[in-house]
Amino acid sequence: MGCYGCMKCMVTFINMVTILAGVLLSGTGILLLAKGHDYFPEVDYYSKSLHPHGATLIILGICIMVLGALGCYGAFTGRFLTCYFYIVLVIALLETTAVVYAAIRRDSLKELVMGQIKMLFEKVNNDTASELDLAYVSTVQITLKCCGYVDGPGPGGLGCLDELGRPDPGTCGPSYWSLWDMDNKVPAACCGSRASQHSIAYYCDRYDPMIRHTPCFQKLDIFLVYLFWAMQGSVIAVVLVNLYLMIAVKRMRLYMYDDDSDYPYTEYNDYEPMTQGTASEGHTTKSSGFNQTWL
Repeated sequence: MGCYGCMKCMVTFINMVTILAGVLLSGTGILLLAKGHDYFPEVDYYSKSLHPHGATLIILGICIMVLGALGCYGAFTGRFLTCYFYIVLVIALLETTAVVYAAIRRDSLKELVMGQIKMLFEKVNNDTASELDLAYVSTVQITLKCCGYVDGPGPGGLGCLDELGRPDPGTCGPSYWSLWDMDNKVPAACCGSRASQHSIAYYCDRYDPMIRHTPCFQKLDIFLVYLFWAMQGSVIAVVLVNLYLMIAVKRMRLYMYDDDSDYPYTEYNDYEPMTQGTASEGHTTKSSGFNQTWL
């Protein structure tokens, strides 16, 4: 019974953490719907651009909460453990596939992400970006403390060469924003702040002492390497937890079948710890009584 109790507690604890993760994820989605403009001022207050992202987080959080609740319910009552087992198995297989694919195609995925981010920077520089594009670019520049994209001298990298004609990273960042060269202005994110695109504070002077000179390309290249490793490590950890859950659920089911006399009576089985027969008959019999329809 001790082994069964330990597994039951661990399965319950893991699923309680899963429920908490789902709550946090759904809460983030609700916050994004209600106050997204406060965190991404580039998006207009009345715009619904952030609604799909918020709704996705809410739905994903609810799914995670349902999975955690199913695991807790199964651990306490013994019901739906088979269903829970196969759900966790499918999730583990998908996660394993994603890890293997990411490991094999890491360089290609990195180039794809870099290309998408470069395209966002170009849209902003050409004044063809949407609200979300502006928010993404500002987030990248503020998070990585960089300015502009620029992966070397060329279009959009005007002024990136020093007196000897060599690439000069110290000037590449601000000079990327050629759209505002005549006004000596660059996006405020280059100076570490963000504001509404319709506000004067959305721009900062390219000679501001707070301006960042390092192009985002250099920092993105390093950041994505660490990000991919962190994501792969996190997914592997989740896969290991899922494997433990599958093993624990399997052993719990075997324990219930093999020694149902120690399994507590519930409305889902017909076992009652009592003896049948009389003393005059000279024998007693125990009702096996375990209703295997608990699944």
